Parts: sequence; C-alpha cells; structure tokens
Amino acid sequence: MNEGSIGPHRFERDESNDYWRRIHAARGEADLLDAVCLPGAPPWLNRYIARVQLRAFEEAMSHSGVIAGARVIEVGCGNGRWSSILQRCGADVTANDLSPEAIARNQKRIPGVDFRVGDFLELDLDARSFDLGVSVTVVQHFPPAAQDRAIARLAELIRPGGHLLMLENIQDQGPHVFARSISGWLTLFRAHGFDPVHVRGYEYDLALRAARRLMNVVASLRPTQPEGLPNAPGAQDTSGTPATPSRGSRLAKTVIQVPAVMASYPLERLSGPVLPDRWATHASFVLRKSTATE
Repeated sequence: MNEGSIGPHRFERDESNDYWRRIHAARGEADLLDAVCLPGAPPWLNRYIARVQLRAFEEAMSHSGVIAGARVIEVGCGNGRWSSILQRCGADVTANDLSPEAIARNQKRIPGVDFRVGDFLELDLDARSFDLGVSVTVVQHFPPAAQDRAIARLAELIRPGGHLLMLENIQDQGPHVFARSISGWLTLFRAHGFDPVHVRGYEYDLALRAARRLMNVVASLRPTQPEGLPNAPGAQDTSGTPATPSRGSRLAKTVIQVPAVMASYPLERLSGPVLPDRWATHASFVLRKSTATE
C-alpha cells in the first residue's frame, strides 16, 4: 500500500478497533498468522512476514535490558507470539488485545501470561510498574492523536530507566495504517521522555516490491471493472473480509509472488547491513525511559 492508494476515508480510533475485532473473530481460529500479518494473504506470504518480524524482534530484545525477571506490558498481543517468547525468556508478562476471541485462545495456549481484553488506553494498570513495554505493528494502526496517547500511556507505565520495544511501519498509509518516518516516530518517542537505544530498518522486501509492480502492470492490462460490481479481486473492504479473488487472479499472483518470496528470504538478510534504514518498510525501535524527571 502506498500514499496514492489511501482513498477518501481513514479510520477513526473506534473504527480501527472494530475492524481488528472482526478480523480476529473471522480469521484467527484457522490460521494464527492470518489475523496478525496480512489478513487474507496466502499462508506462505504470512510465514515470510512472520519470519522477518521474528528476526527484528529478537535483535531488538537484545538491546532491551535484562528480560529474565522483568515486568513486561505488551500492547495488542494478537495471537500471543511475542508474549510467549518473552515468557520463555523469564519475563512476567501482562498482555492485552481488543479481541476476546484472541485472548481466549491465548489463555488456553499460553498459561502464565496475564492476558486482558480491552483497549490499552483504558486498562487499569499501575504507573511505573513495568520494566519493558512492547508493541509489534500495533500503534501504526492508531490514528496520529491516538498514537500520541498510546506513547504517553506507556511513558506512565514504564519505570524511569526501563525500555520500550516497538516494531512499526515507516512507509505505508491506508484506511487503518498511519505510518510515520523513522524521524517521525523518534520525535514522538522523545516527546514522551524516551531516548533511542537501537533503530534498525527491516522488511526491505526488494523482490516482493518488484513482484507487486509486475502485478500492477498485469492488473492494468485487464478490463476495468464496471461500476456497481463488488470490490475488485483481492481487495480488502472495511468489514474485515477480503473479497474473493478470481481463479485467474489467484494463479497470476501465485506465479509472480512465490518466487519473489523465496528470493526475499536471502535478500532480506543481505539488505539490512548495506541499505539505509529508511528504505525498509518497517523499523524496530528500542527506547530507554529517561530518568531526568526523577
């Protein structure tokens, strides 16, 4: 998705909350990654995204202070991927999500984590009681004013000297995606007393970007869909249910995307060390809460 594809409407906070509740209710049971990576995307594409996110998360964790024994608050835990990793590393984890279905699944799969249903901005939590705050591609879905409130809330919850680990979009804009540039995210973090410790771009997706351009060319050669018909194949509507692609569209995407995904695995490892962080689609941030206010 890019700036030109935003369209006339962007979600308010309540709309975004409802959208993700529907996604988890409709899609989270059959495939745990489907509701937290790209809803409606093929499993092999979501596995690639999850693998890249995991590498970025593990690297960021190594800059986040001592995990064993730390009290951690995770915002928007989804299917509990990161809560589970943090717990295995010895952390005492509290995690929330808007979806009661996701939380119920997590409570069965990951005992010992304090999973809570609700909007993070409204949870009853003690100030300065956490050593680490974690959010993975969640705050990017908050409209800008809510992003500011979310970081302010995390600043209230994290003790001075504690850390904040964030993985967020730095490129895309859409109905429910509100990316900031790396400098834009850092400005927001600094405004609430967080100083950067680690910043790294990830998900360069060089082969996938080329594949998307090729698919756009292929799509431009197809006849234009008449007005009044349902969404174009593969389009995502705001109900949380992707439109069903035609068989030909699915085949074309598979033929183009599968080799691109296979090429992206080694290319991603090579991209990070040599390409500018700003060329990535996402970035990982580790911030330290200032002690200056103490």
